[in-house]
Amino acid sequence: MKKLLALLLAMVMMLCVLSACAGKETEAPADPAPAPSEEAPAPEEPAPEEAVPEGEEAAPEEAPAEEEEYIGLYAAMENRVSYDLPICTTGEVYTAFITTSDRNELTSIHDGEWYEMVGIEIEKTEVPNSVASEKLNLAIAAETYYDIMPMSTSGSFPSADAAVEDGVLWDFSEHLEEYMPNYNMLIHSDPEYEAAAYTDGGAVFSLMQFYHTPYTSDYGPMIRLDMLEGVGMDIPLTFDEWDEVLHAVKAEYDLEATFSISQSGVGRNNYFCAGYGIAGEVGLSPMMNIPLYIFEDTVHFGAMEEPFYEYLCMMSDWYADGILYRDYYTNTGWSPISDIIYENQCFAWQDDNRMIDVYQANMSDPNAVIWPVPDPVKELGNKHYLASSIRLTEGGNQLSTTLLDKDWQTFLKCMDFAYSPECDYLLTYGLEGEAYELDENGEPQYTDLITNNPEGYTYTEAKQLYGFGTLSGCILYNEADNVMKSEASIEAQSAWDRSDGEVHTMPMDMALTAEESEAYTLLISDIATYCGEMITKFIVGEADVREGWDEYVQTILDLKIEEALTYQQAAYDRYIGRGA
Repeated sequence: MKKLLALLLAMVMMLCVLSACAGKETEAPADPAPAPSEEAPAPEEPAPEEAVPEGEEAAPEEAPAEEEEYIGLYAAMENRVSYDLPICTTGEVYTAFITTSDRNELTSIHDGEWYEMVGIEIEKTEVPNSVASEKLNLAIAAETYYDIMPMSTSGSFPSADAAVEDGVLWDFSEHLEEYMPNYNMLIHSDPEYEAAAYTDGGAVFSLMQFYHTPYTSDYGPMIRLDMLEGVGMDIPLTFDEWDEVLHAVKAEYDLEATFSISQSGVGRNNYFCAGYGIAGEVGLSPMMNIPLYIFEDTVHFGAMEEPFYEYLCMMSDWYADGILYRDYYTNTGWSPISDIIYENQCFAWQDDNRMIDVYQANMSDPNAVIWPVPDPVKELGNKHYLASSIRLTEGGNQLSTTLLDKDWQTFLKCMDFAYSPECDYLLTYGLEGEAYELDENGEPQYTDLITNNPEGYTYTEAKQLYGFGTLSGCILYNEADNVMKSEASIEAQSAWDRSDGEVHTMPMDMALTAEESEAYTLLISDIATYCGEMITKFIVGEADVREGWDEYVQTILDLKIEEALTYQQAAYDRYIGRGA
């Protein structure tokens, strides 16, 4: 059964539905108050209490059920327990499937030391992100499992509960209180964490990261500020202003890629599309992404809605004018092709906040200035209804049933150590005395090794090199309060924040049932493939978006998108009901 399910769903998304955004540019008016009637009805008399027969006592009223109290993350943190190290004294070896970056990033000099501290050994199988989905599906189809699996393992099954029922992922919920007291306390400190930690079926199979403060926008658009100043224009805020700026920069500098975007034709997290009020990112690589969003408690598929037509017309025009990078669709990652940036052939692109300083340090032009800019809107004053990665938790890696053949009790204790007070600074800053020191107020401050690295590493690179994270992702992550960031990196936090209004993001922790997921996957795979192909054709001019839009929408309807949405709607309704 395991093999059959995995083979049927080999094409399924590794992370399903990371899209978002909203429906309309204006708020819906409230229902008008009903007109008062000419004669107000007389108030109803209260019903008389029923008399109790003589000699009998009235039945006591049932006490209302007590609501569960949540103490909150900070209070839970105050009650965490500490561990004596090493926790494991038998040298147990555990296996892990690890996805690695395609960017050739630096590897920490402390890689693996965390596991040595707790007394276990991790045998890693490392696979690049670009092929991780394929490799993991093949491994699961061959019934080759690892003790620690990627956070997207359940994407190879109809649902997380199905992966648990099929004996691949391990539900360790009943062991939390005894073997993971810290993690147990944290996930039950807030209803949001609780909903994220448990499946619809009540299973716990993965270890989340927690953030002391909301994990804010870490991805967005950036430009060459020096080129903008070179054409004497201000930072563009609307799509019309972007159009003017891009044409001016193209005329002045004749760049190979005045504007670059990801392979889907929509920026990651729907950047440059969200300003039209809908989600539109149909991602096929490095993982499948479906442009779903919530409006008025209804699930929508943004890539077939009228605002997306406007977006495609704009992108098609930019491509025809030589503004959009000619080969944008060959880029299989989320990041742009760095060579065109380093060689001063790109004006605007989107990427991670941490890459701002990396780009800046590697520019061939010493006068280049990389600067973050807001995601555009149609008109000034419009709000974005697409959440911008602001969250208090993040999905972690998942545990396999293969652990049951080993000392899983000790393993869980070792994982719980990552949530202990001792790990807050260790997993956030690194080693005390090397990466940071405590100041007179007991606050951590990075050393020159990080802020002014003698080997010439940037702040971002030095943090990566001397960091102390764990491969399992079970880290109580503390966003550093006192870190050295460039002015541009600091500006990005506010420039990319799109959460000032009501957000309509699909919840990351909602889940389809096995039956829903199997039916949904069969439909959505064809829909996503068709949309991905047509979006590219529309943008590059192989198909005329103005002439072919109606046929495109009808084809999506013929592929049964409405049926597919009923499954997501049911999952959303259940998710909302978790907190009812």
